[in-house]
Order: sequence, then C-alpha cells, then structure tokens
Amino acid sequence: MIFYCYRIDYLFLLVIHDYHVTITLRLLLIQRGKAYRIVDGTDLSLKSAEPELECVYQAGLTPSKVPEGPLYGAVLKVLVTSHFDSFINRIWWGKIATEYKCPSTGVIYHVGFNNLLNHFLNPFLVYLGRLDENDKGSLILDYTVDFSQICPGMEKFAGIKRNAFPGNIAVDGVRFVGRQKDGGAILLGKVVHQHDRTVPLSYFSFVNYDAQLNVDFAVGQSLPPL
Repeated sequence: MIFYCYRIDYLFLLVIHDYHVTITLRLLLIQRGKAYRIVDGTDLSLKSAEPELECVYQAGLTPSKVPEGPLYGAVLKVLVTSHFDSFINRIWWGKIATEYKCPSTGVIYHVGFNNLLNHFLNPFLVYLGRLDENDKGSLILDYTVDFSQICPGMEKFAGIKRNAFPGNIAVDGVRFVGRQKDGGAILLGKVVHQHDRTVPLSYFSFVNYDAQLNVDFAVGQSLPPL
C-alpha cells in the first residue's frame, strides 16, 4: 500500500517592481509506515528533495527544551532557487540561543542570533510552540517580534528593536530528528512566512550538543513511522 506525503505550495518571489507567483504540486510516494533513521547530520543533505525533507520534519519530535550551546547549521534547500545553497553555507555557520532575564518581571526568555562568519546578527525570540494550527509542537524561532515590547531593555541585549524588512517576516520551526554517534542532537528546521506558515521557503539542519535535549532518544533510534 502507498502512503502519499504531499502538499500544495504557493511560492511568492518578489522581483523588482513585480510579483511572480508559482504554484507547484509536489508529490512524494513512500511506503506506509516508513520510519526515518537519521544518524548523522549529513544524512539530511542526502534527502535534499523538498517533499522528503517535509516528511522527515513531520515525523520529527518536539524538542524537549530550548537547546543550549551552538546550533551548528547547514542550509539544505532554498526553494526559490538552489543557486543560493552553497553560497549561504559559506557564510552562515548556524545559530545560538542565549537566556535573557527581564529586569522588570524576572521572566527568563531565550534570544537567538545567526552566526554569519562569527558575527552574531539578525536576532530572534526562541520558544516551544506551534508553527501553525496543525503543528504537534516545534521549537519556534520568531524573527517578527519587537523586543522592546516583550521586555523593556531587551532590545539592547538583542542589539536591535526589531529586524528590518525582509528579515522580520520569517518564522522558523525546528524538530528533533535523530542523534549522532558522538551524542549530538540532529535537528531539522524550515523557514516560513509569518502570514502563511504552511508554505516552507527553505530547510536547514542543526547539530547541537545539549546533553539534556530529548535524552530518551538513543543513538541509531528511528523516528516514529509516518
């Protein structure tokens, strides 16, 4: 019996003074009950077709916590064009999330930054939540926030009050998808537009060494079957 992992994607590409709309239907046929086993961060680069990456993401687990330490990253697929993939991987080395305690309330938040050639830029708010109404739970990296509205003074820590366009329209969802032999957690993420979170714009992977992240998931273990 065949299981269909599919979606209809509407990709909006802004070109100078003009909007181009591409409507694509991507179908992936996989066996019912297929279980993905991701044992190395490079395994995901072998699944660079967007439909299969989406299937791995859907099979992935909700991260048990906000990961501590560096998130060593790699771009897997930019859906508008593949020409950017190798260039981005040369300058983008991943992300990192840092705790921030709000002075006025005592609430602890997590603020993340992108590592661009060892410069930490383009901040985002990190929390566990749902990317859309059908999401079972993901790690959310939210670039749309106004840090000064979350906690007065947070904008100084983030280095900016709010990201400028187009950096302020993206939201990332991240799921746990495997564990390496060296104990590193393998995470798969996707970027979506804040106003249409069902349409992925790109996919990326992380390897992180927080020993408390999804501790019950063993090396070599498979994800639950689709």
